[in-house]
Amino acid sequence: MNILGRSNLRELAENSPSAYELLPHGRYFDEATSPLIEFSSFARSKYDTAKEYPSDIRIFSDMAKFLTGEYGAREEPAVDAVHIPNVLSTLLLDNATTTHAFLDAWHPPDGVEIVQIVGWGLDTVFGVKYNISRAGTLDDTAKTTKYGDGTVVLQSASFMNVPTYYFDLIKFNKENKKNISHAYILEAEPLQGLISSIISGVASSSPYISTSTPSQSISNIKSTKIDIHSPLAIDIFDEFGNHTGISTSTEPGSDLQFIDEEIPNSSYEEIGEGKYVHISTEDDHTILLTGTGTGTFTLDVTKTEGDEVVETYTFTDVSVSTTTRGFLTFRENGIPQIELINDGMSRFYNPDVLIDPDEIKVPNGLVGYWRFNEGAGTTTEDNSGNANIGILTPNITWITGTSSATSTHLKFGASQDFVSVQDSNSIDIDNSFTAAMWIKPTSTNDQLQTLLVKGPFNPGGRNYSLAINYGWSMKGLWAEIVNCNFYPIAELTQPIQLNKWQHVTLRYDHTSKKREIFLNGILVHSSTASLCTPLTNTQPLYIGGVPSSPWSGFSKFTGSIDEVRIYNRALLNSEIEVIKN
Repeated sequence: MNILGRSNLRELAENSPSAYELLPHGRYFDEATSPLIEFSSFARSKYDTAKEYPSDIRIFSDMAKFLTGEYGAREEPAVDAVHIPNVLSTLLLDNATTTHAFLDAWHPPDGVEIVQIVGWGLDTVFGVKYNISRAGTLDDTAKTTKYGDGTVVLQSASFMNVPTYYFDLIKFNKENKKNISHAYILEAEPLQGLISSIISGVASSSPYISTSTPSQSISNIKSTKIDIHSPLAIDIFDEFGNHTGISTSTEPGSDLQFIDEEIPNSSYEEIGEGKYVHISTEDDHTILLTGTGTGTFTLDVTKTEGDEVVETYTFTDVSVSTTTRGFLTFRENGIPQIELINDGMSRFYNPDVLIDPDEIKVPNGLVGYWRFNEGAGTTTEDNSGNANIGILTPNITWITGTSSATSTHLKFGASQDFVSVQDSNSIDIDNSFTAAMWIKPTSTNDQLQTLLVKGPFNPGGRNYSLAINYGWSMKGLWAEIVNCNFYPIAELTQPIQLNKWQHVTLRYDHTSKKREIFLNGILVHSSTASLCTPLTNTQPLYIGGVPSSPWSGFSKFTGSIDEVRIYNRALLNSEIEVIKN
């Protein structure tokens, strides 16, 4: 139950001595094998303050410096800025350190017997990893382990050198249709029997309790974790009607937020801006999705065996509103799929890409990514994390419809309109690159309709440009890389069609000096230059049109554009297929 709300709860913890005493200290770090806090290389390269931190925090002194803001002289964020790492009290942390030193040195008096009972098998948070979200902000993800009881990890629960009993919670819950975790662990009959046995001195045994440390046992635990960063609620039901998620008895808008965790071996928690659900991979569930606001959501599905990630899928920036309802399902091959229902109409979403666990979620080499998902306003975000914000001219229309993986796009009409992106190093290309977008042309009125162009003909020359060349034919595409001796017009083996959504990709490989065009994932043009030394410039990037001068023949595009991407490398054919889908 959450009474205070996130901002008040964090403020309370910041000023509560007892909260500091729950932080890990010296002996915990001696036993831990994984870092408490991690910063991805992408976070360190894009977030100024993170550059001052170690890539991972494994010792108490580094944790203390991070928590108190010593690295980079980090300032304390506003109370309601719960997505920004807080700055804690040095005084209260020092007092907690003194308390831990006393506890670490404590020994029970003679004649007093101490016994440790350690629950294990449930996903338990033990740390945090920082990355950069597609919106370019610092994003935190909880790190979990099966060596815990849902609240306390094994290293903390078994730190004393005394008789220790290990309770297999995952097995007990599965076989007894219960969901016992840390808060209710003493309600479990096997533990009540164990305690009775210890007090009475009469030996007993249980298939759920062992004196051996669990090690290889966790590799048999197959779990699914669902992470949501969004205005989206998630509710899980099993075949018996048990529920995990925000309680159905919680009134909308109420300050009292109750949580159900009725499904065996399931959990629900909210950390920062994220919602995290853990369920067993081996059981059947109904997973409901409900929009709680207007915007976009990102949903990750991670399958694990023990603590090892075996599969990760992501659904990125899917549009949602307060009327959205839907389901997350798993096909026979185990790959997830989302069905969203708006106004009685269903739409299905496949994951963006099957991600190798060792890869970061930001696509490799993505330097500009405009999804046009906002639905209103005069700006559009760069979802690559490089902050290349697009500015819309007044007569561009936001359209709700169906293009590729999104539900909104931009429509360019009869006016000389365009999206302009200010010059930056990330979109100045002097090597291999790939540019891709969805287009739906609706007119042949202009000879050279601009899709995208970086810099005018003069001064300085165009860096790269892509335009539909109707002056020649529907099979002609202007695809120029300045200072390369390609013929600018690429003749296609298949024509571009009016009034249909088509995915267009320009790929240039600097090593081979080869220029290739893909239409709907199919190679429709290939040519090689004998000379190619691309030149950068300091001019804006324009999408869908250009200012009236000095553009030497370039004109407005008429139709719709969506999902514009620029990579600073030549994508593989398989990767082009992925972004098309």
